Amino acid sequence: MSSRIEWIDALKGFAIFTVVLGHCITDAISSNTFPAYLNFLTAFKDFIYSFHMPLFFTISGYLFFLTKSYHKYKSKVLDFFLIYLIWCTLTWLSKFLAASSVNNPVTIYDLITIFWKPLMVYWYLYSLIIMYLVFSLFDIKLITKQNLILFLTLSIASHSINTNLGIIVPTVYHMYFFALGGYLLKFNFQKFLNKHSILLLICLLSANCILYLNEINNIAFINVLKDLLIANVAIFISIYFFINYKHLSNNILKTLGFYSLHIYVIHCFFTAGIRILMQKLDFLNIFVYFTTSIILGILVPIFIGKLCNKNALLNFPFAPLNALKTLFSSK
Repeated sequence: MSSRIEWIDALKGFAIFTVVLGHCITDAISSNTFPAYLNFLTAFKDFIYSFHMPLFFTISGYLFFLTKSYHKYKSKVLDFFLIYLIWCTLTWLSKFLAASSVNNPVTIYDLITIFWKPLMVYWYLYSLIIMYLVFSLFDIKLITKQNLILFLTLSIASHSINTNLGIIVPTVYHMYFFALGGYLLKFNFQKFLNKHSILLLICLLSANCILYLNEINNIAFINVLKDLLIANVAIFISIYFFINYKHLSNNILKTLGFYSLHIYVIHCFFTAGIRILMQKLDFLNIFVYFTTSIILGILVPIFIGKLCNKNALLNFPFAPLNALKTLFSSK
């Protein structure tokens, strides 16, 4: 891990933590497990979901252009696709067997449609595959202001126009953030992100919280502009703090970042599983649910990741192409 960019790993760690926390919240809301806390959970969910996936796509775009992944996009896309198939199938199987205990029961049809309709949290991988293909096939190796404005326009349009295009809508919306990651790589954003600019961004974020608490709603076009503004503000604030405050790049967050893929694909088995177990035992305690789900949803995937990294074949669910190469090269 020493050769990696520490602030990026730590930022990924922070982002994946918010993903786990966010899915704990959405599971609790969807199942109506803690009705007394519904308003608080809804507000907290809206806060986390305003920035955590845009942040993840920004990091993904930054790394895509940093590592020049457009030169090796075919192997990357195939690897992502195999990971997507493996974990969609495992998740579908667990939900199918759990039947009525899960929030959204699945059918055989849901398994068939994973090729164009992602299952649960795995839409991120599906969207990432599309983005790798778009930026590689269109030979976009450098993000200019013109590119960024184009993707921003598409992002606004995706949420302003009422369409029923499934995974295409969130993909187009988040493609701007993927491009933003590439733009930040070439743009000296550290000069822009000084204490005065961060203070202004924090004020904007606070103003949005006030608007939210007063339930001020607008038309779709205004809402998407507000969403994009808040996501951008949160991204810049996060990057500033993780670059300038070295103690944030601690070993805990860097470890979470290093094993972010493992946590991402596995954690939902715990966020949903623990809630189901607590309901079966008729023991519903919100503190116990969140602490247990978050701790197990993070620590177990890290343990599995450490174990699987010792053997390429064991690591097949997380790095299938490397496992297959090892298997065939040993023959």
